[in-house]
Amino acid sequence: MGRDRTWLPLGISCIILGLAAIAIARDYPYGSVTAMGPGFIPTAVSILLIFFGALILAGRGRDVPESADGGEIAAPAFSPEGPWRAIGSITVSIVLFGMSIKPLGLPITAFLVVLVAGYAHSQMRIWPLLTLAVLLSAAATLVFIGLLGLNIGTLPRVG
Repeated sequence: MGRDRTWLPLGISCIILGLAAIAIARDYPYGSVTAMGPGFIPTAVSILLIFFGALILAGRGRDVPESADGGEIAAPAFSPEGPWRAIGSITVSIVLFGMSIKPLGLPITAFLVVLVAGYAHSQMRIWPLLTLAVLLSAAATLVFIGLLGLNIGTLPRVG
């Protein structure tokens, strides 16, 4: 049995992205769980990203089958292209969220982010992805705007 190394770039990228986001959010007040400041959610999500990156690195060394000639049969990470498709689409979706939340509002931004992140899987079909984008967009709007009362726009800004 060989060692699966396809997950290495994905795990490292998660950790680096998480550390960078913590560095960016360090100057924002954290607040508390009941009165969250602007640095609370980005820091919490960054810690989770670092945690999952560490889990990916810890689990990446599992044995993978070898071919008849003794070479490894690679187990691709998310897609035939390896982890780079996943890393690229998730990174683009994060940047898209940051750039479009104010001008487009939460429902449209969440919809677009799910579509872009769905590209991480090469065999994702369009109708399930569109359904997922609509449902997650509605759920995010309900939770963050309806239930939590966050001051996030629901409609695109005009002018």
